[in-house]
Amino acid sequence: MLLKDYYSIISQSTDDATGAHLFRIKLNGGHEIYKGHFPEKAVSPGVCNLQIMKECAERIVGKELTIKTMAQCKMPAMITPDGTPELTVSVATAETEGGYQTTASIFNDSTTYITFKGILTPEQL
Repeated sequence: MLLKDYYSIISQSTDDATGAHLFRIKLNGGHEIYKGHFPEKAVSPGVCNLQIMKECAERIVGKELTIKTMAQCKMPAMITPDGTPELTVSVATAETEGGYQTTASIFNDSTTYITFKGILTPEQL
């Protein structure tokens, strides 16, 4: 779980028009991961961005989840903790027979950094 060190949730709300859950987050620019990705110009790794969206979905459904399928994932812009320390994560889930159909994105006022569509399933121990 990245929540404790990599980023923190500032606020959580629901978009009345779409029903999506909105999480305002703040990245920890001093996190150890940025020393290797990359020391001169820190960039948030794509896999960490996916993890943030997954963890927000887990907060919505109250269960630990695994990404089962990824129908779409686009990363049109880079997230940098210095340039974009605060972001919004939008997550919409719908329970289906196979898990949770999930649509998510990370953005700020002017840029969408990542979009995701897929199915998340409860973790099997």
